[in-house]
Amino acid sequence: MTTRRTTTVFFDVDGTLVESEQHGHRLAFNDAFARAGLDDRWDEATYADLLAVTGGARRLAAWFAQDPSSAVSTASVADLSRRLHREKTRIFIEMCHSGAVPERAGAQRLVAELAASGAQLAITTTGSRAWVEPLVTKLFGVDTFAFMITGDDVLNTKPSPEAYLMALDRIDHECADVVAIEDSMPGLKASVGANIPTVLVANAETAPGDWSNAALALTGFGDLPADTVVFDPSGLCPDGLLTASVVTTVARTGPASDRSSTTGGTPIIDMEHA
Repeated sequence: MTTRRTTTVFFDVDGTLVESEQHGHRLAFNDAFARAGLDDRWDEATYADLLAVTGGARRLAAWFAQDPSSAVSTASVADLSRRLHREKTRIFIEMCHSGAVPERAGAQRLVAELAASGAQLAITTTGSRAWVEPLVTKLFGVDTFAFMITGDDVLNTKPSPEAYLMALDRIDHECADVVAIEDSMPGLKASVGANIPTVLVANAETAPGDWSNAALALTGFGDLPADTVVFDPSGLCPDGLLTASVVTTVARTGPASDRSSTTGGTPIIDMEHA
């Protein structure tokens, strides 16, 4: 008797399912500045540049170190950065609970299509569970995703493949076709490192890079006029609309084992642990 194969789709969250950087994290940072009585504010261009520094507390420290108008002394930068980041995280969690952080255009459609097709959906992120869980639940429902692997569950964040390897342990991958959906080079390196074929859906904060280890690379889910196909060697998505059929086809195709697991080009900004 032939065992029916299933499809499992692993979704990243920050920057993939949600518009969390400019419309979430940045606003929470600015609110934390205001509550601390500081005049510092990050506009969209400034924040886009600061994303080159990974980790919220490190990003704050880099800002205070480089900003000549900042009144913060060098000795207190580390302590202030930690305190501000704790407050920022608390604010961001409130935003997630309230639904203030929007999903990316097309994310709801694709998730609904995949669920209707019978695919198993899971979250694989190294963001904190304290904000990931309420945000995903608020936007996509309680039972949409079978399980979540978050930064609380792993020792090493992306680009380490640890989160994906843990996710594979949660499913019967001998009887399942798997695929990951990511938005950044660290995420792509993580999924490819776990031998999972990957669809890259870049966003406005994703810097140019070599995406040739992805099975398919787009600038969005295809629901906006500006969304385009960047890399599609197999011709899977000629019209640029990422559908459940395209995603399951990528899963059935399997990993590109004949490609190198090392990507080159300009590094793409890490969206994790903002």
